[in-house]
Amino acid sequence: MKKFFLAFLIVTTVFSASVIIANSKNKIESASDLEVFTDVEFSENETIDSSVIKNRGQQIKEDQELRNHGKTSKRIGDTNIKDMNPSSENLDTLKVKEYASYLENAFNMNPEKAKIEALEIAIFNVAMNNKGKELNIFVSDDEAVLKAKEQRKLLQDPNNDGAKEALQYIQSLIEGLGITEEEYWNEYVINGYKDSILVEKLYANITKDSKDMDSAWLQFVDQTVQEFKKIVHKILIN
Repeated sequence: MKKFFLAFLIVTTVFSASVIIANSKNKIESASDLEVFTDVEFSENETIDSSVIKNRGQQIKEDQELRNHGKTSKRIGDTNIKDMNPSSENLDTLKVKEYASYLENAFNMNPEKAKIEALEIAIFNVAMNNKGKELNIFVSDDEAVLKAKEQRKLLQDPNNDGAKEALQYIQSLIEGLGITEEEYWNEYVINGYKDSILVEKLYANITKDSKDMDSAWLQFVDQTVQEFKKIVHKILIN
């Protein structure tokens, strides 16, 4: 998998979990079961039709109109562009459904597996967000903006393998979202980068005194995600 294409997929999906917890012990059997995790596998030469990316941007825009007004609209209006890419403070069902649909269309994934994948990654990010608050670990918008600037600079380097392809996908998404390139990099991607930076900070905090960093991290992830699933399960059955 090309490095920058993978980075594009992570940030624009707003989910940073699939690579990080692919070895988690918590598995899911069905989309209605809260015992989940699978991982999207990408081949070395994986490609996605740009129209799928553009359509995804249009769906994200429509979902945000639903959040704001309860109905779809052909224009963004007064929508905060950053909110089109919701933060992971809470589980967002529209985001989960949209990502599941994207996995189906882009990778011909079985619908049930796509729902499982999307739900588990969302659960991971919300669980990490909650744990970050508990440990007083936060990510500012400024940190995310800086990360976005660094990534944008790397993507604009013609010597970086995969950069051209990633930029083409990003442009397709921008067209679907109906925003400008500046709005994409300065607003839309911010919450996605905040999620990924938070995971980096949590990893550093959890593994700083460990001799086996990978084991310490996976144990932390399993425990944190399982605790959050129990909370979600109680909410669902009450």
